[in-house]
Amino acid sequence: MRIFKTQELSEVVADATSRPSELTRHDLGQGIAVSFLYNGDEEHPDTCQWRIVAQNEMQLRQVVQQLVESLTAIGVRCKPAQLSGSVCHFRDEGPWGVAAE
Repeated sequence: MRIFKTQELSEVVADATSRPSELTRHDLGQGIAVSFLYNGDEEHPDTCQWRIVAQNEMQLRQVVQQLVESLTAIGVRCKPAQLSGSVCHFRDEGPWGVAAE
């Protein structure tokens, strides 16, 4: 797993466009981490699996909302997020191939 520290979700999204098939964990500080695995699902190419961890549910909901907005802004569609306490998982629907070009 590659670990990358940043303060900006936009940098996380930009990094996801350049990291095919590599599990990456972004440490955003303040107890927030975003992990993704691009093209991690053979049945759903050009998608990304996301995991977001925060210190509390309110913080998690804010980060998930910002991440989804950032993805949507570059044309990536997102499936509904599944929140469980302070952890969230979701898989976007791409298309990363189009967005990255």
